[in-house]
Amino acid sequence: MLKGLFLSLIFVICTAMGVIKRQELKNRKDELECMIIFTEYVKNEILYRNTPLNLIINDERVLKLGQFFRNLSSSEKTQLYDRYDEVKTNYLNSSSLTVDDIQCLDRLFSLLGKTQEEDQIKLLDNVINELVKHRNDSVSDFETKGSVSVKIGIAVGLFAVMICI
Repeated sequence: MLKGLFLSLIFVICTAMGVIKRQELKNRKDELECMIIFTEYVKNEILYRNTPLNLIINDERVLKLGQFFRNLSSSEKTQLYDRYDEVKTNYLNSSSLTVDDIQCLDRLFSLLGKTQEEDQIKLLDNVINELVKHRNDSVSDFETKGSVSVKIGIAVGLFAVMICI
């Protein structure tokens, strides 16, 4: 009986590892989608309404995008990049974003609010294009590697159980 419980535990742990990996891929896709929505919103606000960045960051629509943006809004720092840097340091521990994704966001927040309106629009267009490319890559990874991760977890669990028997 104890052996059966132990073997079941091994199988469940291996399967859970595959499911967790699949969830990380899904989280990356969702996080990139939120970043794209934010960047497009900032672009539209700057282009059509000439809204200051502090008001954009504190807007209710931005706050609904996720914890990253709520933390960005509640930061006590005055400069946007300083706020971003503080939030990024804390947020990355639980984030599924890759190094390339973060470099893209670094570029966005380092130049946002520091250049003329036309230059900011060009920057935002470039960042949106790059984020869309990253999101498309993450969708592709999720579709191909997501189910494979779960299947590998199940296979490894079954293999471990068979070895123990």
